[in-house]
Amino acid sequence: MQDCHRLVGDPSEDVNRWIDAFFGEFGPYHRFKRHHREGVQEAEAMFGERGRRAAIVHILRDCRNIPRRKDYEDGTVDKLGLVAKWPVTAYIRYPEDAFERLVMYSLNGPEVVFNLGFIRSEDDLQRLLMTQAPVEDASQRDAVLQKWPNSVVAKSKLPPLKEAVTSPLAEMQLPYADELSKHPLMLSLRQQSPSVSIERVDPHSLINPLVWIDLEYVEQLRAELIEADELSAIKVAIPTQLSVNARIALDADGRGVTIVSPQQSVAVTPPMIGQLPGIGMTVTFNVVGTPQLILASRVNGRLYLRNGMHRAYLLASEGIQQIPVVIVDEAALSPIVTVYPAFNLEILEAERPPVIADMFNEDLATTLQMLRTKKVVRLRVDEMMLPVD
Repeated sequence: MQDCHRLVGDPSEDVNRWIDAFFGEFGPYHRFKRHHREGVQEAEAMFGERGRRAAIVHILRDCRNIPRRKDYEDGTVDKLGLVAKWPVTAYIRYPEDAFERLVMYSLNGPEVVFNLGFIRSEDDLQRLLMTQAPVEDASQRDAVLQKWPNSVVAKSKLPPLKEAVTSPLAEMQLPYADELSKHPLMLSLRQQSPSVSIERVDPHSLINPLVWIDLEYVEQLRAELIEADELSAIKVAIPTQLSVNARIALDADGRGVTIVSPQQSVAVTPPMIGQLPGIGMTVTFNVVGTPQLILASRVNGRLYLRNGMHRAYLLASEGIQQIPVVIVDEAALSPIVTVYPAFNLEILEAERPPVIADMFNEDLATTLQMLRTKKVVRLRVDEMMLPVD
């Protein structure tokens, strides 16, 4: 009730008592009742918008996430509604400011840190704000447009980027790195490039291709950070477990499927074609969570992030000055493909490209609230007759 009064302006005693109504029957393990997304929807149906907001606050305070009902059944969360793969420190050392940020993102939509200084023209900025940065509040767009010229001036005063200096892993990181060397992910990377190494890098040297950083995603990643120490840093930088959180809906005619996921990292692999002797063939697509390790290409003494930009931002925000990075040596920089808007090669190869540390520079970057988006994958098979030669 205190949380609700402070964060949404109403203690909502009736809503909170309704959510916890099964405590008397199940004790601490009552959360599989109403402490989930479906429970939020029920609260909204019963109590209106006030009920939805109070339910979100209540469940986030209890669970640090809002599970789905089935997550309790399949083990994604435990009996207390806590994400099973997160360490216990994600809950017992959950700072109050992080809780409040997560509530605000859940109630009002995510926020991003937008790197304004490296946007080349007002037309480019307008295009981003209208097409790739879904923003409801027109006043936010106006504020960004007004700040942009000053950010460009601040960027022009930045000194050229020096060659990246790396350092070996810390002693406490070596046992984890030894285990990583046997992991399928690292073995696959070494098959593609024998020069793969894991080194520590100053965030001022890590060239960041992303136009913005999704702060809600950063808060989700923060749960993986046990301590702000060297061992925790390498575990966050190069995690060994992947999962896919998605809902699947089959088309009514049984010939198509829609997959919706809050994870931007969900991707579809190229098709695999096989033979069914005497019958026909199989065509298989895999929907997977792409590895979210911090991966960089080293080209002419520079380090260009290709993956894990949000993880690098998280570690830098925690004051970690040497970030573990998987580095692949390359002769030339190829285009960097991301699910978020990215700067082109001309900007990334400039005398002073954007780096992770720029996201903390208030002269260059600004915070912007956006509409929540989800990744949608559509797979469908259609048959037709076409005239061919």
